[in-house]
Amino acid sequence: MNTKVLSKTKYQLSLVIPAKNEGSRISRTISQYATFIQKHQLSVELIIVINGTSDNTKEIVQKYQAQFPFISILETSYASGKGGAIALGISQAKGKYIGFVDADGSYTISETYNLYNKLQNSPQLDGVIASRKIEGAQSDQKESLSRKFYSFGFHLLIKIFFGLIYKDTQSGLKIFKSSVIKELVSKLVVTKWTFDVNLLLLAKYLNLVIEEIPVKVVTKNGSKLNFKSAFTQVTSELITLKYFDLKYQFQILKDRLVKHFSFKLAPTKPNILILSRRYIKHPEAGGAEVYLQKVAEYLTKDNNVYVFTSRAGNLTDRDTINNVNVIRRGGQFTVYIYAFIYYLLYFRKDMNLILDIQTGIPFFTPLYSAKPKVALVHHFGGKQFFSEVKFPFSLIGYVMEQYIAPFVYRNQKFITVSESTKAELQTKRIKEKNIYLAFNAVDAKASLVRRNSTPTLSYVGRLKKYKQVEIAIETIAALASKYPQLQLMIGGTGDQEQTLQDLASNLNVTDKVNFLGYITEQDKNDLLKESMVFLMPSNKEGFGITILEAGKQGTPTIGFDVAGVKNAIINNQTGILVNTKAEFIQAVDNLLANDTLRIGMGKQAKKFANTFSWNKTAEKVSKILLAQLNNNLDTNKVYPWDLQFEKVSYNLTK
Repeated sequence: MNTKVLSKTKYQLSLVIPAKNEGSRISRTISQYATFIQKHQLSVELIIVINGTSDNTKEIVQKYQAQFPFISILETSYASGKGGAIALGISQAKGKYIGFVDADGSYTISETYNLYNKLQNSPQLDGVIASRKIEGAQSDQKESLSRKFYSFGFHLLIKIFFGLIYKDTQSGLKIFKSSVIKELVSKLVVTKWTFDVNLLLLAKYLNLVIEEIPVKVVTKNGSKLNFKSAFTQVTSELITLKYFDLKYQFQILKDRLVKHFSFKLAPTKPNILILSRRYIKHPEAGGAEVYLQKVAEYLTKDNNVYVFTSRAGNLTDRDTINNVNVIRRGGQFTVYIYAFIYYLLYFRKDMNLILDIQTGIPFFTPLYSAKPKVALVHHFGGKQFFSEVKFPFSLIGYVMEQYIAPFVYRNQKFITVSESTKAELQTKRIKEKNIYLAFNAVDAKASLVRRNSTPTLSYVGRLKKYKQVEIAIETIAALASKYPQLQLMIGGTGDQEQTLQDLASNLNVTDKVNFLGYITEQDKNDLLKESMVFLMPSNKEGFGITILEAGKQGTPTIGFDVAGVKNAIINNQTGILVNTKAEFIQAVDNLLANDTLRIGMGKQAKKFANTFSWNKTAEKVSKILLAQLNNNLDTNKVYPWDLQFEKVSYNLTK
């Protein structure tokens, strides 16, 4: 291998382009990419891997390398295929994110950079794939009937043989976090035609979260793919991969047989079983799952912790995340059935305590387990079932949550995250002595950016009906004439995104409303710091974590006087609570117009937010569970530890 010494400069993004006899096509691709990178001064490096080429590909690339310092060349004569060339380039890449793209120019630099932005702004993702096969994808290519036939057959085989749910495994554009892709390529079995399948199969084994993104594909000329000649090689490689897959599955089965289909349980520590509909890595994981993750990881200090949860996407059925053992079975509804079956077959004898998480519907563990248990609930869905879930499941969920669950759990101990939910539990005839408070918290660090001089409002969260984000858009429309420069920044995605964009258009404020999509934690903190006021128009929350995150940045919040929100805002001190949309708009107006009031509330909001921490919360939950495990969690007696969970009073007057 002849390797030109690469620059030691660190980049945000490294793009590897494999090139074998691409003399007729690569010039257009490099020219487009390099010009765009230079024009926008992007922190991107291009690594061109010349693999056994016999034409003038090398000479063409060298001309561009002399012109653009961020282009590097790697050359190898080893017949390792496209995957081998990409793996070589990845081994030398220095970007925080690393991707690879075909040399034929099918994917433009703008599409590539959009994928990179998606990954960068989505902390829950490990990688993204450009897809030509999902809704929203565009192509000016007209595939021949034979090509469509071969493509359909190939992807059907991949789905049947390997269980991969991706629609476009062979896409020539993929981007990953650096540590992720470097680990993947180090484990490759095949590096030629089915390299991409091998890569995604490994990602499945490692429980990586990878999302397909629709892209626009432009016409490429000179395709070198010959289906007839490729058939034998592809078949051979798929057999090799299937052997590899079966060997992996057999090893898992063997391990489970040895362990009696269960994790090996250490007898020296208590075994805690957590039942939750979702856990970290689930595509819909949110604040409740972050809370559970913090608690579960804290519990591993002195316990063996097992989380039984639903299985989504390509996640495997077994996983270990920061010493927490994760078992995944079933979907959104069937997870409850699987939990019952697994408990009877595998957990009944070994588990010492159960933490039953209620997100809408609990697991009804009192009906089949006599083990010590504690239920944890963030908030109740109530009428939200009818706006978020289709009939008849909405009615079933509502009846189970409002009537059946309270009866089944009437004598159980509860942990909840806010005074509002505690009050709701009491209305369901759960005795106050059985309810314990362990508040939500925030990890946010103070942002170093300056407050935006342009009047800016912000909302960060999911775009769902119950969040009522339309009120934020209506607020900016109502105040636009008084504050011509006013901007609304919306961070997050959800099924209401298009509806909200249409509303902004109808109200003629598209130039004032900015939909940011997923944003990173750092970008979120910066946005909250730059904002003058944070908006929380939701009609119900478990506990307003983003309100605390805004407070951490010294930003006050306007929100409705509803469950969860009112627990995160001290009215007229850290923000303002209102009852109507008109009051909401007026409160925003008041804070924008009064700098002294707004800045003062921001300081109080920061002081308030700093009183919450995940360590305190996790420690409280741990003490509750330990006491229940020892059968002395009884509020009619004096606690064996100094933890009364009284209403917390905050002195913000000093």
